[in-house]
Amino acid sequence: MTAVMSMDQYRYHAGDISEYFLIDEHSAAYKRPGVQSDITGFIRPFTPLVWVLVLVSLLLVLVNLAVLSHTQHYLDNLNLPSIPSTRSRGGEGTTSTVQDVKQQQQQQLQESNPTHQPQHINRDAVFWTICTLLAQSVPLKPRGGGAVRWLTGLWLLLCFILATVYRSNLKAMLILPKVSLPFKNLEELVVAGLPVWTAIDSVLHRSMYFAEPSSLLGGLNRTIYNAGEPQNTSWGAAGLIQGAHVIAVPKLALLQVMDVDYSRTGQCSIFRMESFMKTNIISLLFKKGSPFKHKFDSM
Repeated sequence: MTAVMSMDQYRYHAGDISEYFLIDEHSAAYKRPGVQSDITGFIRPFTPLVWVLVLVSLLLVLVNLAVLSHTQHYLDNLNLPSIPSTRSRGGEGTTSTVQDVKQQQQQQLQESNPTHQPQHINRDAVFWTICTLLAQSVPLKPRGGGAVRWLTGLWLLLCFILATVYRSNLKAMLILPKVSLPFKNLEELVVAGLPVWTAIDSVLHRSMYFAEPSSLLGGLNRTIYNAGEPQNTSWGAAGLIQGAHVIAVPKLALLQVMDVDYSRTGQCSIFRMESFMKTNIISLLFKKGSPFKHKFDSM
């Protein structure tokens, strides 16, 4: 009587091993998590480079709009008429200075356009630039020459294009399904701390048992879920399908479990992580001195 087994040094000394006919790998599998909505879809319509360019454009428009508005406000003050005015009070003539006339005209200009006062220019530039990018309606009356009007017009056009492209891509990104896997490799499996089932006295079990506690296999040994439970493979596979534990066995055994589950349910309810321990030799184990070993090797 013989059986196909994964070989290690302990089994090598226990019997006669035939020539290997397959090299397998160990892997781990777990119940496939459900589909979730992808919240990151709100930033995925654009690439990181495009988001950086949008931020740079926002800052440039904001700074230039504030500078041009301050410049226009300064030019408006320079263009005030400087002709002195006279007035008589009680028969006595008094002449107001040019400075008094300018102050009166500046006050009239500020009262007629309170939003163009110096303390409001920066606030309005920031508020309008950001709100326009967010497609929010904010009133703005560009003052001065064509530079301010050209700048605001180009920014409005750019924001319209960005908003149109973003909205069209956003719908496609939000409907994409997302599956968050609890682990993808051996290191993440150890960190996840999920209960792991593997066959007692198997090659993997002995490798974990004798591994250094600080190694990945040593960390995986602390998650073994075997005490007081059935040790047969069918029980381990049933717990895998139910999501009770992770199962760590040779890859061929996992593929068989996944194939049987898919044939029965018509759905892929199990996911398998990348393989580890990739030098797992599969051979036949014979009794010491068995004549069948030479017959099999000759084949």
